[in-house]
Amino acid sequence: MIDKTNPTIDERLPFITAAKKPGFEVVAYYFDCPFKEALARNNQRKGKAKIPEIGVKGTAKKLQPPSFDEGFDKIFIVTLHNDQYFYTKEYQPDGSQAADSDISNDEARSK
Repeated sequence: MIDKTNPTIDERLPFITAAKKPGFEVVAYYFDCPFKEALARNNQRKGKAKIPEIGVKGTAKKLQPPSFDEGFDKIFIVTLHNDQYFYTKEYQPDGSQAADSDISNDEARSK
């Protein structure tokens, strides 16, 4: 598991290559968040957890959503609704979507 932004295809490539070599399944969780919302959430953070605004803007500017062409076996799109629930949709290589699932923030924190 790699818990890092890795906003570009080039930044993700070494990790995908390394995982594929021994045969691991490679799964992406893409947090789809409007820029203004991401900035507002970041501004609520304190101390080292808060990223300078220029860093948030820079990452947003170069962000490339994950694709199956990169080597991902599964891609999940995660969205936050009403600041309470994370919804995930699994995307298929043909562009279709599997059923939604949801989990509240409280449930997510307890896992």
